[in-house]
Amino acid sequence: MIAALDLNEFVEVLEEKNMLQRITKQVDVNYELASIAVKSERRRGGALLFESVKGYRIPVVTNLYSEMERVCVALGVDIKNVHDFFLKAFREQLKPVKVKKGRFGDIERKPPTICPYSYIQFTMLGGILLEF
Repeated sequence: MIAALDLNEFVEVLEEKNMLQRITKQVDVNYELASIAVKSERRRGGALLFESVKGYRIPVVTNLYSEMERVCVALGVDIKNVHDFFLKAFREQLKPVKVKKGRFGDIERKPPTICPYSYIQFTMLGGILLEF
């Protein structure tokens, strides 16, 4: 299993795996969008891609990481191996990389770090929190 490299690719992979539902009807960001997203999450629905949001020119995607199966797709790890994946991430944390001439000048790009407390929540509650 290969990790999704960017948001567009991740959405495509979710759609291929039938883990994403497209909402083509126009929705209101103030009243409808959040309500639909919460109802979908409560019934353990997939990620949602709202193609037409009133007042906006771009689509909105929600519920990407509300299920462990989708988190595993994003990370490129089989759900049976996710525990070992996080243990390895704790042990082998990446060093920051200095990026020259980035979009905003010279910056230091830091890899994501995993907070041990968040991992405890992950194992106890079935959710996941990553610190970026």
